[in-house]
Amino acid sequence: MLRNFLSLSENVMDVIDTSLQRLVEKSSATCAFLFERSGYLISSTGGFSYLPANDMSAISAGTLGALHQMLDLAHTEEVAIKLYSQEIDNIYFQKITPRIFVALLFDVKTPERQIRVAAGEFNKAVSQLLTREDTQADLKGTAQFIEQKLDELFSEV
Repeated sequence: MLRNFLSLSENVMDVIDTSLQRLVEKSSATCAFLFERSGYLISSTGGFSYLPANDMSAISAGTLGALHQMLDLAHTEEVAIKLYSQEIDNIYFQKITPRIFVALLFDVKTPERQIRVAAGEFNKAVSQLLTREDTQADLKGTAQFIEQKLDELFSEV
């Protein structure tokens, strides 16, 4: 899964998986998935009826990338996309860390407030696990590493 970006122990993955299952139960969502902003799927649970979870995480990353400027301008960590269709569920995103997001698919009968509250609880349960230093992989040679070094180099200019 996401081993190139994060180093997650089996215990941390168990907590994430259990928390994600609890999120789906509390929110009454169809399914939920945790993904990295590049589209890598970390974990998923629930019924993905029309697309596999891997495809949904890649599409979601692209959607959030397209909405990034708008979300920054709105100063928000969450967004819901409502689709007025019986065939496709609505989708809700919440930022867990700057690189990691949770998404929930839910139908029109599910109150959005229920989704938001449950996602907030999930965020509190896993965000500290995903921001600890021991979960960060060695980034040497990655675009993020190069970006950091360039920022350091030109910070005094």
